[in-house]
Amino acid sequence: MSSTIHPPLHGVTVLELGLPEAGQYAGRLLADLGARVITVEPLTGIDTRALPPFVHDVSGRQRSVAHEYLNSGKESVAINLKDGLLMSLLRGFEGKADVLVVGGDYKALLPADLRIATVSASLYGLAGGRADAPSSPLTRFMAGGSGSLMPTARPAAPGALAGECFSGVGIATTVLAVLLARMRTAGSPIPMADHCEQAHLVNLEKMFIGRISKDKAVVTRESHRYPFGGAVRCKDGFVSMLINERHQWKGFSEAIGRPDWAYDPRFATGSARFAVKDEIEAALVPWCASRTRAEVVEAMRSRQVPIGSVNEVGELARIPTLRARRFVRDVETPYGEAVALGLPYGADPLWQAGRDERRPFAPLLGEHTAQVLREAGFAQAELSTFESMNLTRSEHAVA
Repeated sequence: MSSTIHPPLHGVTVLELGLPEAGQYAGRLLADLGARVITVEPLTGIDTRALPPFVHDVSGRQRSVAHEYLNSGKESVAINLKDGLLMSLLRGFEGKADVLVVGGDYKALLPADLRIATVSASLYGLAGGRADAPSSPLTRFMAGGSGSLMPTARPAAPGALAGECFSGVGIATTVLAVLLARMRTAGSPIPMADHCEQAHLVNLEKMFIGRISKDKAVVTRESHRYPFGGAVRCKDGFVSMLINERHQWKGFSEAIGRPDWAYDPRFATGSARFAVKDEIEAALVPWCASRTRAEVVEAMRSRQVPIGSVNEVGELARIPTLRARRFVRDVETPYGEAVALGLPYGADPLWQAGRDERRPFAPLLGEHTAQVLREAGFAQAELSTFESMNLTRSEHAVA
């Protein structure tokens, strides 16, 4: 019996076609779990290759930081997606690919009798009447309800890729469900899934939906702060605090230099404090602004006030416990040493197997075109013809 340890999705092949950022993140998660993920791109590359900011690799080529993160460890095939070559490629992977993850805009291009388990991933799903509605990072973030929490009259989205990663986890979960169904059915029928990103995002909003439906609350970012505190600016960033209990209010009052508030009937209950929230904020905001996050956290925690520091990504990458767990590690990339984020499961060999050998960066455009087309059954002479006819792109391929 072999003692070799393989990652959970070792031997699984996933094809990606026409996926926006959320779907690409799902593929990255599957690659982290050991799957071979092949991205089928147009000749000009998927849109995230042009998403700033950029870094330069050793050849001087610009590479998108976001694209590198979303497509780490994958393979790239660049072909003319409007040509019949796409269908021939998919046919060639029948019996070889375990699942095809396709964007909603491309689902209609697939033959009805394609014998590859398929996950169609789109904002509103293919059923329900909104399949053709426009989709973007903004609309995907707003679809789940989180947009109503932003303190602005106009639609607003959070920092780059935040909503996409939330949604991508849902797509990856659906892919795993289809892989499990495929194992159990062992052939026919071929499992298919119509993944609706909005439905997944709504599931993440249960707390806010409950407040709206049961309490008739108008939930905004401001009202979500309960009703003062929340994210407060300090000298070097933000802290976030939440005061509900009486002993927490007492400690809070002492920390900001107003111990008399702990016994003032105007602040005796949560509803009473809500009525004078502006007065509380007027004392809290300058108190925090004159101190560092560490000073504010220490003053509050020592008095049993729930509080935490809002950390930058770079700060999180330096946390010793995350490095000890190998969630954060330094890797060599084509553009020098970089910090890579790994799996949250810990250092168990089952999760870590093969990860050190997996490329921690995204493939160049068309880097694996020839290799993958050969696997699909095309001869070398055909590959040369395809390239001369501008049906494929592989000039970035490496030996």
